[in-house]
Amino acid sequence: MLRSLSCLAIAATACLVSTSARAQAPMDDALWVASRGSTTLTKYSRFGEVESTVDMTSNGQSLRGVFRAPDGKLWLVNYIATTFTILDRNGKVIKNITAKNSGRPFAIAFDKRGYAFISQTTSNTVDEYKPDGTFVQSISVPANPLGIAIDYSTPSQSGNVWVAHRGGPPGQVSKIDIATAKVTTYTLPTTSAMLPTAVLCTYEGIAKPSNVWVGGDRSDKLWKIDQSGNFTGPFSTASGFSYPTGMAIDRNNRIWAVGRTGVCVVLDSATGKVLKQFNVAPANSSCGGIVMDSIGRPWAMDRNSSAAGTFQRYDDQGTLELGTKAGSNTYGMVDAAGFSYAFVTNPFGDEDADGAANFVEITGGTSPYDPLSTPKLSFDTRGVSRIGKTPYLDAISSSNGTMVVIFSLLTSKGLTIPGISGQFLLDLPSVFYTIALPSPGKLNLPVPNNPALVGLSYKLQGLFIGAGFEFTNVSGIFISQ
Repeated sequence: MLRSLSCLAIAATACLVSTSARAQAPMDDALWVASRGSTTLTKYSRFGEVESTVDMTSNGQSLRGVFRAPDGKLWLVNYIATTFTILDRNGKVIKNITAKNSGRPFAIAFDKRGYAFISQTTSNTVDEYKPDGTFVQSISVPANPLGIAIDYSTPSQSGNVWVAHRGGPPGQVSKIDIATAKVTTYTLPTTSAMLPTAVLCTYEGIAKPSNVWVGGDRSDKLWKIDQSGNFTGPFSTASGFSYPTGMAIDRNNRIWAVGRTGVCVVLDSATGKVLKQFNVAPANSSCGGIVMDSIGRPWAMDRNSSAAGTFQRYDDQGTLELGTKAGSNTYGMVDAAGFSYAFVTNPFGDEDADGAANFVEITGGTSPYDPLSTPKLSFDTRGVSRIGKTPYLDAISSSNGTMVVIFSLLTSKGLTIPGISGQFLLDLPSVFYTIALPSPGKLNLPVPNNPALVGLSYKLQGLFIGAGFEFTNVSGIFISQ
């Protein structure tokens, strides 16, 4: 393909300047997967590309799940063990920690300070740690603490930790005040057969407290609890749902819940009404969970206990956009911190220091972890990126102008170019095409129906030409079957 003259001018300019470090937000705009019972961590881009794998065999334990802290570190919980591990953002081990009182870590949630709260299934505690792994305290809670989440709070409040207890029926949910460590436990109505395993906090708007949704074993229904402990429900899910293996909230404050059999339902968080129902595990009839990426797009795991499953991305209407291979027996697999922290725990923060609050970025469909992605100017690829389909580039800008779109196979550390805001982040030798289009605007990216293309990926970046010149963020396409 021919390169445009504008691209040649960019390349020529870029070759004359020195490489500079790319501004890096606390978290990478990516997703990490831990396959339960395995020893492998996998890092995926928001476009479905495998960016790296980390062999944790030397850790001496198989894995249960990985949770990402606000500072970008990875907290890895080992499977049915009394240990957990803190890794840097690239998966390098920083320290191994043995839980207090022979507790078995199950799940982790992080507050605004980056402190970790870990549910301990055998010591019946929630243990608090500083961001560097220094132990703070053990908070005694009722038996069988499993799922854990932190709610939205106003800037003047510390918030609460919510814990699901797999006991009963009827089961229990505890609220821990972060500032005082006071525990208040609420018991589900006697009509409930649920053994709670999962909790999820909603974002209700500025200065409005979260509602908390509860799911669990022995029940295909969900319950909602407010800050005062008042339960609403049960809310029916769908035929064949079984009990939930994951719940997540999207940027429209809808609840996405998946059952063990692979049935996914999307519920209105205000009314509990099921808005959509579809299958996210067509190959194996077993789902390992669901999470949101940094801008609130759902990813689900089609789970297989002996062969590789599929990690799948859906649009906000439940249409399968892509699928990429994942580890076997993958269950409760992905850190959801990138979205839940920015949207629920700290919506008024500005993680990438670009002048836009986290919740403003997310509701605008842009990334809170990329300084070149803002509601003012952003790139994203959307639609079904499989062979024979036509995904598209969505170029968002608050001003009218021209966007020169540059295509390459790889990215680089970043080049700063005089007279142009932002950074050129593509790999110059692998640039293969450019095209200009009006911005804001869309560009169709048809994928030929050729099986040989499956697994290929490429990157895109835009240069906005208006009152000045400005590079936008990198986006990408991963081609799946």
